[in-house]
Amino acid sequence: QDLNRTDSLDVLLSKTPDPRAKVDLILQYLNKPENLYLEHAGKLAKRALEISTRCHYEAGKINSMLKLGNYYYRSSDYKQSMEFAQRSKELSEDLSYSKELANSLTLIGMIYMEIGDFDKSSQYFFRSLKLSESLQDKEGIARSMSDIGNNFCSQADYKKALEYFQHSLALAQEIHSPVLI
Repeated sequence: QDLNRTDSLDVLLSKTPDPRAKVDLILQYLNKPENLYLEHAGKLAKRALEISTRCHYEAGKINSMLKLGNYYYRSSDYKQSMEFAQRSKELSEDLSYSKELANSLTLIGMIYMEIGDFDKSSQYFFRSLKLSESLQDKEGIARSMSDIGNNFCSQADYKKALEYFQHSLALAQEIHSPVLI
């Protein structure tokens, strides 16, 4: 089944002449939860990064770096993950892409939490939350609240963790987000 999905993506890509549209197709494919953990997800994200770099598609470049950062994070390669997270953060800041910046901050926070630096992870999660609030991005706010809850949970501060989880869940239910619930 994975092969069939990849084959259909390859067919779509071969029929798409616009390089930006190709990048968007790859990123949309990788955004689907069932494709997130595919073995070749890293190769696809690299392909999207290469195409977006060649055609100077900055949004595609940032989102491809985020996909690569998340891919390496899931592979426990935190050094590579941090490299892509930092690069996407810097480019997002340079171009004032706030939503992508919030996602970059979240990824950096996740890496710091994974390696046990809860102070740094907390700083990044709260920065992401503040940015999501300024954008009125309810999904981003709910994710940030959940990340902050996970951070408190990792530190065995279950009362604080529960507060943030409850806020996250309430907001996820309000926006009918099955991914967050």
